[in-house]
Amino acid sequence: MVYSDNIDSVIKMLTDLEKKQVPFAMSKAINRVVFEARGQVLSDMGRRFTIRENSLKASGGGKKPLFVETSNKKQSVIQAVIGTPLWFLEDQEEGGERRRTSAWLPAPGARVGRRDGGRISKKFNRVDVRKEVKKKAPSRRRRSKTNPVPYAPQTPFIATMKSGKRGVFIRRSKKKRLPISLLYSVNDSVKIAPRWKFGETVQHLSDKRLRAYFLQELEAAMASSKKGPLKSWYVTHLLESEKQSDTGFALGGLEQLKSVGSPISGM
Repeated sequence: MVYSDNIDSVIKMLTDLEKKQVPFAMSKAINRVVFEARGQVLSDMGRRFTIRENSLKASGGGKKPLFVETSNKKQSVIQAVIGTPLWFLEDQEEGGERRRTSAWLPAPGARVGRRDGGRISKKFNRVDVRKEVKKKAPSRRRRSKTNPVPYAPQTPFIATMKSGKRGVFIRRSKKKRLPISLLYSVNDSVKIAPRWKFGETVQHLSDKRLRAYFLQELEAAMASSKKGPLKSWYVTHLLESEKQSDTGFALGGLEQLKSVGSPISGM
């Protein structure tokens, strides 16, 4: 048997005594893969997204965006679960269109230095701006022409752009109506590109690692058997084949790893 054979084929060739160690070895191997996958996904997030919240960063612990439910040898179907409780990460994985009532997307005017990609200025915080817009509805009265002092309220307001889309604007000066800055664009829906690649990362690591880890854990389990150490020349041969190959790993192990997401209720 060559190194590219799948795990089921390996199990079929084991003796009955050796097969007793399979649940334990499989559980250990799957858990190794799932934790390695979590670490890889977290380390890749900084490359795929601009992350400002420490809990989403690998260096900040990274436990919030992903959860893991480990496998154990007593399961009828041995499997581990890795997923996210955050709805916005699910959106980044699947892509598509999200409809919501608060689709205020920050524009350069709301950012420090009015630059694309900069952090949101404290004075243009989305929550505060929304309150200001609701509190100070624009007056329908015309200003007196006899007023010698030019004045324009420097408060955020909603207006429709030439494109037909709505936006939240603010005047840059108290003395002039123009120029104005776009703080937020208001959309009924947001199109999201699938760029997280969470499932792809887990799939790749499962394909690359699971079979080799299973063989390693099986050999270790047989060596520490309660009925005395067992030695399988067949397993030893497969491990040597793994070491000599370029990839060292086989395809087809992901069915025992579940990639799931559990959206937060009410979001």
